[in-house]
Formats: sequence, structure tokens, C-alpha cells
Amino acid sequence: MALRLLPLLPLLRLALAGGVGNEQLSVEVEGKKRHFRRFVPEGGAWQLWLIFGGTGDTAESFLEYTGLGTFAPEKRIAYLCFEALGSPTLFNVYRHAHPVPDKPPDVRFVQRAIEMSDVMNFVDRRHVHCAGYSNGGRFCVTLASELSDVVASVGIISALRYPKPNYAIRPVPILAMHGKADTVNPWDGHGNPEYWHMSVPEALAKWCTFNECACGHPEQRQLFPDVHSLSYRCRADAELELMIFEHGGHSWPGCANDRSEQWCGVCNQEVDANLELLNFFARHPLPLAAAASASRGEGGSALLAALGPGAGGPRWAAVAPDVAFFGSLFLLILTLCGLCHLLHCRLCGCRSNGLSPLERSDCRGLEVEEIREPTIQRIKLPFLQGRSVSR
Repeated sequence: MALRLLPLLPLLRLALAGGVGNEQLSVEVEGKKRHFRRFVPEGGAWQLWLIFGGTGDTAESFLEYTGLGTFAPEKRIAYLCFEALGSPTLFNVYRHAHPVPDKPPDVRFVQRAIEMSDVMNFVDRRHVHCAGYSNGGRFCVTLASELSDVVASVGIISALRYPKPNYAIRPVPILAMHGKADTVNPWDGHGNPEYWHMSVPEALAKWCTFNECACGHPEQRQLFPDVHSLSYRCRADAELELMIFEHGGHSWPGCANDRSEQWCGVCNQEVDANLELLNFFARHPLPLAAAASASRGEGGSALLAALGPGAGGPRWAAVAPDVAFFGSLFLLILTLCGLCHLLHCRLCGCRSNGLSPLERSDCRGLEVEEIREPTIQRIKLPFLQGRSVSR
């Protein structure tokens, strides 16, 4: 019975949730103040997006560039949009899609922001997704590797990488978009040696192998004259999809504010990346097995270890609501039981120790004979022909 009720818990939680609006927040991480924007629609949201912009982006500028600042409220998406440090700003993800020790601890920044913002109380915890562009897209690859028991799926724009080593504990659904005319993160690789040596097809092949996909049999679709996609079905209902833009540059498809074409190239307006990500994320919630592992504090998630009390168990879980929610639900059940009891007494003349002897023949045709033990009553049913049953 409890297992059947689990899918209904997010519904109950969201029904009781309020919203926290759109606001700029900050949190201290290892002595440095870090900034991010939080948005939760009124009544809560089904999806939470962890959003990471490119080099030099602020949270505000990236939300404006992509149109996510207006798209998220329209589609009732909650988000945390993060800002990197440095000049220009840059998330800590370098060779082999991993952070380096002498740079800011951005994974820890994500941990602290989620913990401090309390955003998990307003969303479906199986629908936490990462959406990133360029440097932020490579950071989503880092989170896919290190937090695969928390992040359900990832959307990577102009930044498909493969982490080496890959710490993911399950196949990770990935939607990537890349332009063949990208001069910042070139399709054929051999870009900046600090982070962009591998080509896009090679990174795709490595993810295909890791996710145990049917790599030799992709589904190919021609979406527009200059846009086609390769989609692979993988183990555990994961999916790996690459949308290829023949003349696309280093840009977010469907961008609301186009950037310098000299730097970013052409921004394709036939594909709405925001909508594609929304639909992809909706198809790929966190698997129940991974969610259960997260709720027990198992797996390699540094985030869960950081948020957990005592010996490292999670303070919040990917499936099970927290103690406060269960307490509220318990009180609600007690209240309903009390109302039912009062209604029953009103109709049948019940007392706290059972049925009233004056109502022996009125309440459901039962005849009740009181005996000395207040917790035991002998019920006489006409169809039992004189036999009695204790209850």
C-alpha cells in the first residue's frame, strides 16, 4: 500500500507548497561569497533546472540571452541559475571534464545553494535536471558524473564532453546540441587543450558505450533543412540524443538575445532549445533505484554526503519527502479520522467505549450487549443464528 502511495506524494507536496518567486541569493563557500538566482512558481513546480551559463555570463545576462527568464515562469519550471567566479567568470571544469584543485569549488557551491535555498521542498525530487551552455555545459557533464544519483538528466549546448573517469552510477540521459560551424568548441575537436581536445563525435561515442546504448542503430531524424538528430536508446530507459546544426555556431538555439556573430556565429531560430530541453527532461525522471540509493545516502554523490546529517546521509532525498511533510500528512490523517468518528457517533450514537446500548438495533442492524470489560463488546448478528463474535 505504501509503495502505491509513493507516486502521489509529490502531488500532495506541491498542492500544499507556496512559491518563493524570483530573487538573487548568495551563499558563502570556503570564505567566498557566491551568487545565484532562485525561482520557484507559486504552488511549486514539477521540474528543477540547475542552470549554468558560459564564460563571462552572469545569471541575469544568461537568463535574458536564452529566454529562460520568461520561459520558466510560463512553463512552471523552478530553477537555480549559478554565477561563476573569475575575470572572465568561468566554472571549474577543465581537462577530461573534471575540476582542478586550485580553482573555486563549484560542485560544493551547488551543494550549498541547494541546501540553503530550500528549493527541494517545492519540486518533484525525481525531476532535478542540469542545463548548461559552453563552459556551463561542460560543468553539467561534471555533475552528470559526480551527482548521477541526484541529477536525473542533462542538456548540453555547444559543450558535449565525456568525463574521464566517469563516476556516474547509472546510464545518464543526455540531450546535446552542437553546431558544426562552432569555432569556440570545434566539432572536430583540437580546440583549447585545457578542455576541448576531444571531438563531438568521439564524446558521443564514449557516452554511447557508457550508457550501453544500441550504438550501431541510431534513430535519425531530419528536423529542418540544416538540422538533424541522432537518438540512441540505452539501458535502463536512458536516451542519448545529439541535435546537429550544419551551419550553427557557438550559440543557444532559439536564443532570445543574439550575441556577437563574430564571436558566437549564427544562432539558429528554427529550434527552440528551451522547449526541447523541457520535453526531454519530462521523459527522463530519476530512476527509482537511483532515487532510493540517494534517499539512503548510498552512491558516490558528494552532494548527498555534504547535505546529510551525522555520518553523511542526505538531509533531503530524491524520492521520500522529509519528516516535516510526513508529520503534516500524519496530522491530516488524524484529523480526517476524527471527523469520521464524530460523524459516526452523530449517526449511530457512539460513545468513546463503543456503541450506545440505547442504539442496539439502530446502528447497521447490530445488537450490542455491554459487558464489564470496557474494551470488549459481544456483537450479535441475526444471520449467525445466536452465535456471537468478540471484537
